[in-house]
Amino acid sequence: MLTAWVAVGFDPARFWEITMGEAESEMRGAAKRMEREANERVSLAWHIVALDRSKKLPRLETLLRSGSKPRRPQTEEEKLFAMKSIFLAFGGDPAELGISL
Repeated sequence: MLTAWVAVGFDPARFWEITMGEAESEMRGAAKRMEREANERVSLAWHIVALDRSKKLPRLETLLRSGSKPRRPQTEEEKLFAMKSIFLAFGGDPAELGISL
């Protein structure tokens, strides 16, 4: 367990100062952190590819998160349009949507 403790970046000296229960809790926390970080990296890669495939790059302001101004919720029509756009952008068949090009 000491090897795993050090592998996630914890101080080896501290390992001997805490109980096994505390070590286990901290290891579970570290595992969740690493999973979250891995998911963030995959999400970043996905967004890079999605933006690269888009014909028109969205304005940066529309992609950034801002806590100052809440956005209005999308209407059902806007959600449907967005889903169809994504479907077509990733090579979906327009015939499946009843669209003829």
